[in-house]
Amino acid sequence: MNLAVAGYAIVTALVELVSGAISDRFGRRPVALVSIALFIVASIGCVLAPSITVFLVFRAAQAAIAACFSVALVAIKETSGDHEGASRMGYAAMAWAIAAMLGPILGGTIDELFGWRAIFGVLAVLGVAVLFLSMRELKETASLSSRPTGTLSQFILAT
Repeated sequence: MNLAVAGYAIVTALVELVSGAISDRFGRRPVALVSIALFIVASIGCVLAPSITVFLVFRAAQAAIAACFSVALVAIKETSGDHEGASRMGYAAMAWAIAAMLGPILGGTIDELFGWRAIFGVLAVLGVAVLFLSMRELKETASLSSRPTGTLSQFILAT
């Protein structure tokens, strides 16, 4: 099970490396929505995983959600002044830290009450709520004129 944590951490680092460039190219909103959707699919995959290998693949895929934090910080910067932006970034960092502290407590409670698979079911349901909220509230902040041009294959080859 240590591989579940290590795989998630490795993929999170990789996602953080490329998510900014991808959001510059394709926009903040699409990157956030796709990363949330991937997280939901991966969470459902963890619930339904028939083996530890399949579970580990889906657990690592859950790290797609990491793109949302960097995209959120850039969106805050693009939509706020200096003082307001710093305050909003502080709130985002605080929420990120609190989630990391409360996650094991809530996860342990859910595990004790309903079993470990229920944790990923709850994450999927929360992911769906975040996806719908993001679809309704998240506006594109990257201007079309500032985005590089080209196709997805050209982008992949360039990175």
